[in-house]
Amino acid sequence: QYLKQNEIISIKKVLNDNNSNISLRNKAIVTLLLYTGLRGCDICNLKLNDIDWENEIIHIIQSKTSVPLELPLTKTIGNSICNYLLYERPKVNIPNIFIREDANYPITRSSIELAIRKVMNEANVRMNAGERRGSHIFRHNIAVTLLEHEVAQPIITETLGHTSPKTLEIYLNADISHLKQCALSIEDFPYMEVQS
Repeated sequence: QYLKQNEIISIKKVLNDNNSNISLRNKAIVTLLLYTGLRGCDICNLKLNDIDWENEIIHIIQSKTSVPLELPLTKTIGNSICNYLLYERPKVNIPNIFIREDANYPITRSSIELAIRKVMNEANVRMNAGERRGSHIFRHNIAVTLLEHEVAQPIITETLGHTSPKTLEIYLNADISHLKQCALSIEDFPYMEVQS
């Protein structure tokens, strides 16, 4: 399962709605997921000094691989994080950017999943049983989007922070535009017409 274009539009609408019931923290978390494809564990561990505001870069050491990763800090991401830091984040001496709403501790993976659930509920997307709603669907979306825009696979691998290029293969089955180019015509193959 992957995010459809109409779902992405609905999610972005909620993220940009100043009158929505979604907290600035949850908007910033889902914005990071949507535009960077960062792993949930890396968002939980994101520190204030991981953001280079002057050079517009996010620097992290990935939790899963211990490999450094550098991502662009776009205006959309930067504004979302900045709004949270200025107007909602508790004034506590904790290096993590994202703090739990009910206590002065860094968020956990369950906080990430709750943020996703709240945004998707507000956007009215993925409401049916069995539809994927976790943080990984956003990584999948970044991979597919980059593939559709013909970004070289090594760059996608680096952007997603994979240590092996083979990891990208799991995303290739959702690259519909390129899969269509591989489709074979059945005109040259004999088949029986069904009489109605």
